[in-house]
Amino acid sequence: MTLYNRYILWLTSLFAITTVIMAFAEVSQLKIYLSVYLVETLALTVLFSSLDPRARRSLSAINYILFAGFLVIVATAVTEIIWGVALL
Repeated sequence: MTLYNRYILWLTSLFAITTVIMAFAEVSQLKIYLSVYLVETLALTVLFSSLDPRARRSLSAINYILFAGFLVIVATAVTEIIWGVALL
């Protein structure tokens, strides 16, 4: 099994477990789901990119995009707290 196949397998398993846990916890906000999924994906991507130098180059672009998405979610939460305006 290649490194990318293991990465996809671990990521889908992690998402499935997280979805079940948050469903039992009755989480209903999309921001929470997106934040948790982004943090999980970033952590797993960093873990897998440290195993293979070739994978590090390929997965670094994914890390940048996901981190930018996470910053957008945090920025909307901060603006909602400071100004009381919900952007998303």
